Amino acid sequence: MKVVALVSGGKDSCYAAMKCVAYGHQLVALANLKPVSSVDEADSYMYQTVGHEVIEAYSECLGVPLVRLETKAKLANSDMAYEPTAGDEVEDLYQLLSIVKSQYPEVLAVSSGAVLSNYQRLRVENVCSRLGLTSFGYLWKRDQRALLREMIDQQVEAILIKVAAIGLDPNKHLKQSIKAMEPHLILLEEKYGVSVCGEGGEFETLVLDCPLFKQRIEIDRSTVVMTNEDRYAPVGYLKVNNFHLVDKKASGMPTPVLQPQLSPGDAEEDSTSERSSSTSFVSDMSSSSIVKGEFAFFSAECKEEGTLGMRKAMKAIEKELTAVGLNFTHAYYIHLYISDMSKFGMINKEYCVFLPKKEPSARACIECGAGTRVDVAATSGRRDTLHVQSISEWAPPCIGPYAQSNGVSEVVHLAGVIPLFPPTADIPSGMGPIDQTRLTVSNLESVAIESKPAHTGYGIHKIGIE
Repeated sequence: MKVVALVSGGKDSCYAAMKCVAYGHQLVALANLKPVSSVDEADSYMYQTVGHEVIEAYSECLGVPLVRLETKAKLANSDMAYEPTAGDEVEDLYQLLSIVKSQYPEVLAVSSGAVLSNYQRLRVENVCSRLGLTSFGYLWKRDQRALLREMIDQQVEAILIKVAAIGLDPNKHLKQSIKAMEPHLILLEEKYGVSVCGEGGEFETLVLDCPLFKQRIEIDRSTVVMTNEDRYAPVGYLKVNNFHLVDKKASGMPTPVLQPQLSPGDAEEDSTSERSSSTSFVSDMSSSSIVKGEFAFFSAECKEEGTLGMRKAMKAIEKELTAVGLNFTHAYYIHLYISDMSKFGMINKEYCVFLPKKEPSARACIECGAGTRVDVAATSGRRDTLHVQSISEWAPPCIGPYAQSNGVSEVVHLAGVIPLFPPTADIPSGMGPIDQTRLTVSNLESVAIESKPAHTGYGIHKIGIE
């Protein structure tokens, strides 16, 4: 895909762009939100703006155009599940990417550097969804120590440009490279719980060089600006007064990210597959429901297949939900049984008509027998939804109206999983059933570990396959 990279000057957005290139995507533009004139750093929950005076050079360094827009960094909607809100800084991002789409209509995806923040990821995904763009978040949920080491190994040369944590001194640590700071950051993590990658706002970085750069940035003159003289955790940033670019010989592409390896002798796909069978639906339409306290369970089946069968079954469920004061926003798990998986695309479009885009149900879809059947579990109580739509190295995205999981009353309900390689969202070619099973369970494990209900002490400890 042709990609626009959201860049802040920091290591994460830069390395995320490198990952896009490593996975075969084409970087065609950069996009950046800068603070209003006369402001060095905006107080933003979304964007790094310190070091903004260097961003113009990134276009020349990378050889692609840069689109910039000012942000007032105003917060008008702090809800985790963001909805478009006038005056919020997220709408600045929407406007920025709208301009990118207008100027570069070939752009189909957006790269961002979110590692840990659901707040940021959900807002980027919201904007991408509204603009019909795919979200690439290749750093999402990476182990932070491993990620920092990987950046260093992949020749990302970045310096600390802001510090705001115990154990970090503006007069001592600003302008230090992440390579030089790595041991100290690990020490601070062990001693104080400081994020090694600065995910808690402990520090910000500025990339001076990376394998994608055709020219490197060298700082000629800079000034340390103190914003808080706290005795234990002083806050300060580096104001870049002057810099210049240095031509460099073209370096090779970043080391490719390895695809899952195939087991010896297991490269050939099994030519036969088992198909579950079930008794054909003999009734034209039937439905049932069970309500117990805050929980309700519904089932509908019909002899029709394809989109017609899905429409009839979903309407029957909708009627049953309404009868007990619920709707599909209360659904936390849905099972679909269809007769022909090759028609899933058309059937899914019909399914999408009924489901909410915000915090949808988890879902599994199975091909079995004839006719159509839909089972729905719903609750009027609390549920914790994990719905990641960005393509990443963590687990396959849920692009459609279904979530990876829903946690309800100490139980986590996981969506159906298939052997997709997360960074490409494709099933690797030539992979046999054993390796497909391993990849599937690996994806399931990633989601399960991340899906423990936030309001309980319960969690998923380990899922494995021998």
